[in-house]
Amino acid sequence: YSILSSNYVFICKKLYITILMTELGVDLGTLECTGNITYQPCTRTEDEIVNSHCSVMEHEFGIEITNNNKCIPKIFWNPKLHKTPYKARFIAGASKSTTKQLSIYVNKALKVVREHFSKYCS
Repeated sequence: YSILSSNYVFICKKLYITILMTELGVDLGTLECTGNITYQPCTRTEDEIVNSHCSVMEHEFGIEITNNNKCIPKIFWNPKLHKTPYKARFIAGASKSTTKQLSIYVNKALKVVREHFSKYCS
């Protein structure tokens, strides 16, 4: 299953892919992507998705996406070793993506909200 050594975990490739496919709504018997409540199959290409994101970011938020950030986040997972049995923590993120600048703005806004309310909670 997995071997824990200090801060490193070795996970079987087959298990890793199986858990990822299950999360994304892929039928493991037929390999058909049916989706689920969180993830839905998409027929658009990555370029079409990126162009759509860029258009929305510019028209709705006034944010121009740099060429460096014209990509979509990839999904991966890390094991939650404190759970018995182990569970997966799914992460859809990237250091470069079409939503990066908006995420930075939202993060800054949430920090202001947290600082404001922390004055009342201490």
